[in-house]
Amino acid sequence: KDIISQQRACIHQKIKENSNSHIKRKGIRHFKDGKKTRLKLSQIIGVESSRYPGVVKENFPKAKDVEEYQKLFQEIINGLLKLPDIWPFEHPVTPEEAPDYFEVIKTPIDLETIQKRLDTNNYYITEDIFFADLRRMLENCKTYNNEDTLYYK
Repeated sequence: KDIISQQRACIHQKIKENSNSHIKRKGIRHFKDGKKTRLKLSQIIGVESSRYPGVVKENFPKAKDVEEYQKLFQEIINGLLKLPDIWPFEHPVTPEEAPDYFEVIKTPIDLETIQKRLDTNNYYITEDIFFADLRRMLENCKTYNNEDTLYYK
């Protein structure tokens, strides 16, 4: 074996010793079964057997916090929709508007989709998730459009 392969094997072994991330679990059927309610932490497979279940429980978003986030996120969406230059982000891009869009942009997002996710009361349970979608929406625009276009600016 070459030295790189030996190092890789050693690193993988150390990860297995210090983590359980290599363990594959069945997954959660909750959403696949069409349920739209938020899961309780106790329903998530693997939390109790994780290395630090107390840390997971401590950092899991509380229902009251999620409600506050939902209100804040809705205010942000409402504020964005009042902006005169927001129109390119209001609805999903269609193949008629940009035939090659989905070849360039693999994870499209827009305000309509964000609003639908917000309406479920289950998707945006942390600030990170919500703001990641807003950032991705802007990054998609910059990725797809040239710097000299109206959309990029």
